[in-house]
Amino acid sequence: MEIEDTPATAGRLEKELAAFRKVLIEVKCNVDTACTNGSQHAEQNIQCHRKIKETLGMSIRKVG
Repeated sequence: MEIEDTPATAGRLEKELAAFRKVLIEVKCNVDTACTNGSQHAEQNIQCHRKIKETLGMSIRKVG
């Protein structure tokens, strides 16, 4: 998974890091397994994706 950084948003990811970490904690995800758990965690993963996108104001897309 990758979060796109465009010229219009350059540096924003760095500024949003504190908010990003807070979101991960709020939805009980951790940096290593956020949004990658098995189906038993599907609802939590969906919430994680939504909160990350809301916080960063960017789209999240799968790479590979």
